[in-house]
Amino acid sequence: ADKESASAENITTALRDAFGDEKTKGVILRINSPGGSPVQSGYVY
Repeated sequence: ADKESASAENITTALRDAFGDEKTKGVILRINSPGGSPVQSGYVY
């Protein structure tokens, strides 16, 4: 597992990379969040 901090920028980049790979069959996000600012989730959306 990668120990890089989760941020909207990191997640968005990883999702774009995954969806840009023709071998990708799907993406599963496991999110364990106590809450926080909706700004970052809006950016990912």
